[in-house]
Amino acid sequence: AARIDQPTPFDAYVQLPDGRRLADMPSPSVETGRALTTSLSWSGENAIKANNNVKPKLYTPSPYEGGSSVSHLDEATFKDSLLDAVMTPNLDSGEVFHSPGPLLLAMFEDMRTKPPAGVSYSLPQVVQNQKALVGDQSVIVQFSPPVNARAAQISGYQIKNLQSGDSVTVTESPAVIKNLKNGSKYSFSITAINSLGVSAAVNTNSVTPQTSWKASVVDASADAKFLATGTYGGKTVIAYTDSKNGDLKLATQNGSKWSISTVDGNSTTGGKTTHNVSGYLSMCTSTSAMTNYLHIFYTDVDELDLRYAVYNGKKWSYEIVDGDGPKIQDYKEPDRVRTASDVSVSNACAINSAGVQVFYRDESQGIVLGAVKYGSSWRYEIVDGDKDTENRSTGDVGFHMKAITVAKKIHLIYDSVNGFDLEKNVTKGEIRYATRSSGVVEDWVYDTLDTPGNGVSVAGYDVTIFNSVRGVTAGWFTGNGISFPYPNQLRTKVVTATTTTTYTPGNFGIPDSPMAIDEKSVLFGCELRLCSLNKADKVISLVSKNQITDGSKSTWITINKTRYALAGVSGKLTLFKP
Repeated sequence: AARIDQPTPFDAYVQLPDGRRLADMPSPSVETGRALTTSLSWSGENAIKANNNVKPKLYTPSPYEGGSSVSHLDEATFKDSLLDAVMTPNLDSGEVFHSPGPLLLAMFEDMRTKPPAGVSYSLPQVVQNQKALVGDQSVIVQFSPPVNARAAQISGYQIKNLQSGDSVTVTESPAVIKNLKNGSKYSFSITAINSLGVSAAVNTNSVTPQTSWKASVVDASADAKFLATGTYGGKTVIAYTDSKNGDLKLATQNGSKWSISTVDGNSTTGGKTTHNVSGYLSMCTSTSAMTNYLHIFYTDVDELDLRYAVYNGKKWSYEIVDGDGPKIQDYKEPDRVRTASDVSVSNACAINSAGVQVFYRDESQGIVLGAVKYGSSWRYEIVDGDKDTENRSTGDVGFHMKAITVAKKIHLIYDSVNGFDLEKNVTKGEIRYATRSSGVVEDWVYDTLDTPGNGVSVAGYDVTIFNSVRGVTAGWFTGNGISFPYPNQLRTKVVTATTTTTYTPGNFGIPDSPMAIDEKSVLFGCELRLCSLNKADKVISLVSKNQITDGSKSTWITINKTRYALAGVSGKLTLFKP
């Protein structure tokens, strides 16, 4: 079977004897394979005119010749055509050309304009992979085009509400069906339409729309794609990003109100910067000599550096932790110094008796680095990704990471990618876990919490960690060949346990970042919305009906003994309450 995954404008002008376009052939298929070795011609108006009003014939020998077939003019027809012979597959000895030839120039001119619409040669077959997803007073209907979508030249899809009889026509998937009643069941039929008629109908599953959680906006001017929370001076604080202005902001709870301030990104005084600092961030707190400290590690998106801001209750201090070194330090060098690597992808901070520590991905080397604060300087280290001894990994590590400190021990969770396809989709990945109670690199103890196998090809996509009453608990997503390149499950594990708990998202869509866990629930992205899964009964609730930013973060937060989900939704930092 031959495959044309992404038809080009060239393919749209290539025509079979019956008038069908090569771009419309089913792919992969034996039919397409036959077409590539049959009589094909060019249908562009300019090239036809340049060829004495005859469709130029293309080179289509049997068997197919890679690099020559279809992409050249027919050898027998044009080899003696002087200037146009340049586009034939073979050149004679001594044959020289100084011009592309009028026919090739005409073909280029054709491809500068929109190709003519294809012709329907058959009724559409049924749509595939139909599914209905839960919404708030709405349902998201998803489907894939029929197998013969290209040849059938589909003009639209009709979606019919099987309960009310109402229908809508759309041109693509997904479609949001609105004005439904929460608590009532709905299912839908889908048909494909072209100029010859309508396909047979297929039905979706039944779903019941539900009311999303009550939302209250903390900051309407910031999208909060990246965020972290903590308690400082007895008050809840939220560090978050403002992508529009490139700023790092801080919201501090004051009674029933929030005090909003800009930490960095808006000034060059006192060590601050006007660079875009709206990237990945983490936050920790500590106390020393009766002084409370708030530590924020964040990204300079312009320079790809890791920055550090610390607040002592009176003023902020700023510095660059890493990324501004003189050169990219090779991972094979054991004595670590500042590097010039891209260190902007992810970071996680933790504090124990050894001091303030931060761990971050070196995008240039594919490793996880660490920096421990000693007085006014930093001591650098490689955490993982550099070797396959000492239970370490040579995977591409740290695209996502989180850290917590429990009883002086640092717990660090991160993903490790062991395979990519040509489109840079992850094909193999695992979850790594490292602990230590010091600031010494030799004290790291490593484990792998999840690996490919038993129907799972990729573990990762995002990670989270939480100190529960059962012990430190980690969470992540998994995917397999059926869902590739997306995840289709959520997993949690008490790190000292031998078993892992797996959850499926049901009728709420593809599970993906963000992810956060607490004692009761797993907060996760569901079809670019936010959902909550109750770990006890596995019931899923729709938290937000509006979209979150792809790749954004979220967390659980307790304010005045009330539990909320926190995320950036519809471009606003928002709290959600059941």
